[in-house]
Amino acid sequence: MMHTLIDEMIAQWKMNDLSTKLNTMWCVCNAGSCRPVRRQQYPADSPPALRVLWQWQGDAMGQWHLYTVEVASLLEKAYRCGVAVVDLSQHSHSLPYVVHLASMTQVCGD
Repeated sequence: MMHTLIDEMIAQWKMNDLSTKLNTMWCVCNAGSCRPVRRQQYPADSPPALRVLWQWQGDAMGQWHLYTVEVASLLEKAYRCGVAVVDLSQHSHSLPYVVHLASMTQVCGD
């Protein structure tokens, strides 16, 4: 699944006429703008390193959105420890959501 996501990202980059020069870590667009490219390594127990994606379903059926790496890491650690509920408003992320890991649902906590 991770390779599919990477393949989709590469296809999207090609569609946008972007090229990334890995030897200089700069991204160049046909319009001439040049932007820095950043590479990050994640801890060995983080979702990207474990090849795990955490997503929430959007309003349209089949539409899924990725949690940020920080939130995904929090959810993955809770999941692996058997925690049933994660209140994201109680963490540094301050998101108004409660994630019920037992039922794999997210509810707006208001």
